[in-house]
Amino acid sequence: MNHILETTASWLRPNLTLIAFTFVCTLLVLYGHKITRFFKHICRAYPLWLRVLVFMVVSGVGYGWATSELTGLLKNHLLEAAGKWLFVWVLLIFIGLGILADRSKQV
Repeated sequence: MNHILETTASWLRPNLTLIAFTFVCTLLVLYGHKITRFFKHICRAYPLWLRVLVFMVVSGVGYGWATSELTGLLKNHLLEAAGKWLFVWVLLIFIGLGILADRSKQV
């Protein structure tokens, strides 16, 4: 069993950036509408041009920055995972994201 876990971890390790990116993007898909709704609620009393500007900053800069920073942060945490447990962590995170998607009725 240890050999299988270590082998799968060695397959995952070169792709950790993409795996972390997938996790972050999935979270943004699941919760992005709540973030956008929050800013929409805050800006509803302001003129249209300001609401559009806030939307552009939040969507373009905010989500882009969050994706970039959180991907790197998550990748570093996954790299710290003990060798054979990397596969288990990745699997558990995917299952957790699936549960979150199901609870938010996106599956």
